[in-house]
Amino acid sequence: MVNPNLRNDAHDGSLATADKWLKSWMNAVLTLVIHPSQEGHIVSEPLTHYSHTRLFEELTSTSFLNKGAGRDHELR
Repeated sequence: MVNPNLRNDAHDGSLATADKWLKSWMNAVLTLVIHPSQEGHIVSEPLTHYSHTRLFEELTSTSFLNKGAGRDHELR
């Protein structure tokens, strides 16, 4: 577990300071999606909240929310 101090946790410091500190500890996060439709699917470009939302909406056949509906966030 990694715990920042008060200056680096964005409570007493800025978001920019917290972001810089976090990037110094974690430069990548592995994301796994386990679903039959995604077998062998590997995404090498950075993912965003919008692309994650769009993928989950596609998998569950629900309507797209806000910016997740944009085709530039499509993962397939």
